[in-house]
Amino acid sequence: VEDNVCEPIRYPRKQEKTAEKMINKNELRKLFRVFKRRQREKIRSGQNTGLHVWFKPIVALGFYQGLRVGEIVQLNWLDVGLSEKRLHLTRTKNGEQRVVPVRKEYLHYLRAWHRLCGRPTEGLVFFKSNKPGRHTGTKRPLDEDHVSKTFKKYVREAGLPDTVCFHGLRHA
Repeated sequence: VEDNVCEPIRYPRKQEKTAEKMINKNELRKLFRVFKRRQREKIRSGQNTGLHVWFKPIVALGFYQGLRVGEIVQLNWLDVGLSEKRLHLTRTKNGEQRVVPVRKEYLHYLRAWHRLCGRPTEGLVFFKSNKPGRHTGTKRPLDEDHVSKTFKKYVREAGLPDTVCFHGLRHA
């Protein structure tokens, strides 16, 4: 036999434990406290970059609504029905649109963010701005990787397990 018939056979991947990636409500609160303290330190020191004003509403959206980071960064205000308490996701992982009811635990985050952004009716919900630390100015899309790395940074600062990742939020 010239061909090794066993070559395409691979060992099964190590089973990941989803629970190791997740956080609970107490850990979410701890994460937000650390974030808030860090932001205050940056502001007091006169720093106007790295003020991730989008952090809490994005992380809460992942935690309470179970959205993927890619769905979050592509979300447009046209797809947000505040009065209907619904999110219409048009760009999902599998390409199928879906409607997600906004849970009451998340609604106050979304309404506060909407007010902070000047009550827009269109455009990206979450974005970077050319005015450091602000929610106004020229809006540029947030990168999924940037959101995940920022989340991971605060996870470490909060002393949460290093296995916790943004994707684990959607399983909470």
